[in-house]
This record gives sequence, structure tokens and C-alpha cells, in this order.
Amino acid sequence: MVRVEDGSLAEIRNTLRDLLRAYTPPSGSLPSGSVILTGSISHLARVGVARYAEDLARHIAALETDFGSAVSVVPYVLVMPAAVHTPALIADLFDLDC
Repeated sequence: MVRVEDGSLAEIRNTLRDLLRAYTPPSGSLPSGSVILTGSISHLARVGVARYAEDLARHIAALETDFGSAVSVVPYVLVMPAAVHTPALIADLFDLDC
């Protein structure tokens, strides 16, 4: 588990690449079937749902390129109303069709 305090998706990707450099092609690879769960509540709160969905799609594609086809990159969104003080944002997440 990696946590980047108030991290953007770009910061999370850079951190993962730095930490797992030995497991990225051409140096090596993560074991087949590995799963990376990724997301950023901070990024979501800063840019809103529509922009976050676009940024997350690009972020996932970039991680898939970084770590190869044997790895599944899966988005997660964990929103706790106490952490996100925007009721409209929470409502938009329920309306988001992924």
C-alpha cells in the first residue's frame, strides 16, 4: 500500500514508478496477475468528477503502459462524506457512469 498525502494522480504514478522501478520493463516485471488499485480523493476534490474521470482514464492507461499487460490497473473511489465537504461532488459520483 502506498499513500501520497494530498497526492495528484501524476504524483501517485511517479511514486509508484520510483518504488517499483525494478519491476518495470525492460528491467523486470510484476508477477502476472498483479493488481494495482489506484485513485486520489484529493485530486477528485480539486478538479471535480468530470475532469477526474478523464484524468483517471489517462492515469490508468499510463500505469498499464508502465507495468505491462500482466498487471491489472483498477480504479477505486473511496469517498467519506466527512472527508469531502461538497454534497454535489458526492451526488455526481453516484451519477458517474463508468
